[in-house]
Amino acid sequence: MRGETGILGSGVSLPGYNDSFNYNDYVGSKDARGYMAGGIIGCVTQNTTLEGCTNYGIVSHKSAAGGIAGWNGGSIKNCSTYATLGTQQDGYASPWRHRWHQQRTVTDSAPAASITVRGRYIIGGVAGLNLTNANITYNTSKSIPVTVQANECAGGVAGVNCGNIALGSTTLQVNITAESYAGGIAGSNNTRNATTASIAGGNVTGTVTATKNYAGGAAGANYANITDVTLIGGACVRANDQFAGGIAGSNRAGTNGQIGTITRCTNNAGPNGNNYTVYATNGNAGGIAGSNESGAQIVDSVVGGVKIGVAKCDAAGIAANNFGTIQGGTVGSCDITFAGESIGAVTAINNAGATINNVTLDERANIAFHGPATNVGGIAGKNAGTIGECKVENPALALNGLTARADSISLGGAAGVNMSGAEISGTAVTLNITDNLNKYKNLGGVAGENAGGGTLLKVYLSARWARLILRQTITSPRAQPMCWTPWAASSA
Repeated sequence: MRGETGILGSGVSLPGYNDSFNYNDYVGSKDARGYMAGGIIGCVTQNTTLEGCTNYGIVSHKSAAGGIAGWNGGSIKNCSTYATLGTQQDGYASPWRHRWHQQRTVTDSAPAASITVRGRYIIGGVAGLNLTNANITYNTSKSIPVTVQANECAGGVAGVNCGNIALGSTTLQVNITAESYAGGIAGSNNTRNATTASIAGGNVTGTVTATKNYAGGAAGANYANITDVTLIGGACVRANDQFAGGIAGSNRAGTNGQIGTITRCTNNAGPNGNNYTVYATNGNAGGIAGSNESGAQIVDSVVGGVKIGVAKCDAAGIAANNFGTIQGGTVGSCDITFAGESIGAVTAINNAGATINNVTLDERANIAFHGPATNVGGIAGKNAGTIGECKVENPALALNGLTARADSISLGGAAGVNMSGAEISGTAVTLNITDNLNKYKNLGGVAGENAGGGTLLKVYLSARWARLILRQTITSPRAQPMCWTPWAASSA
């Protein structure tokens, strides 16, 4: 297609066309209507492949639109686009270039410097909606620039992914903006009709911004599988309200077999000046996920060299709040600014029914906490669930940024407070604290406070850590000596 312009009419009912995806969830519970507008074809149907296609044209659209196809139900390979996409009805018309290719390099001499795709709902750099069992595949060593803007569901590859996206070693240089559900790869990654979508591989750098909720380096919200994605190169992920994560704004589970699973993903984006790597104004910012919901899983993740922050509520190295399972992985050096009452390197709060197992705070880490927490732990500030087989190695924590008043903080090597019915087992603490301990009320090797019948089982505390607690307690000038034990300072 070359040099042509198409302006589409009122569109079709998207739920009426294909009921496998609940479009109304993303457009305010209205009858979602869309154009299925693409630079080559509106809808790539099942068993159809687009290969070696090039678009030089202009597409005007509102929703379900992409640089190659509005909907992809088949396969897209080796396609290139040099075009303008925009919501002309809303006054958008911006020149853009797109270089998506699989297993080969496409020489691109177009004058524009980056892709720009704009629309209202479900907008992606390649496809607005990648349908169940559809495939989008890339593998190139070069960086691909892409800019996508939408009201709901904006993604560097797909606005919503219900199929498979495989990026290999491809790096996406993104600038993604949406009111809600902004993702470097997909605005939302979904499981539909018991078929689990997947995002695999790829590096993401640049900026991802949700002006309201749900911003993620890979997906704004994840209900499916994300594997081997890495946030790199000073990337910045921001939610102006809530839920920002280095990989997913929120990792979720739901009905019909939806289980959000993030596996072997890494956030080592590094600093970008004074900018936060992950930031949520009103809370829930995490190095991997803003929140890990009940039934969801984060497996073997790695976080290090990042800056995470909020203006209100909670932030943490892996997930600000954990309601699901965090299994394996490592937290290295990072800087965490928070405003809640609890802080931990893995999660601020490990909620009832949640599990953290076999996570290590790296021995080379220098995890700096900045904020007013009164429950401070190496793994979780507050544990109401289960912590097992974790390691808190020395010197993992830097605590001089804690701002709570003196004699108010409960500090534990694993958890600041271990709640009634909670359990910490098989966990080793070799931590060495050099902070001024006058600020601490309860100081325990594993839990600062073991409240109301919490369980500590087969935990290990280094002799050096126990001696340090005793020495600092004896020499700290205070009217009332603070509570301490090798395992838990206080049992309420």
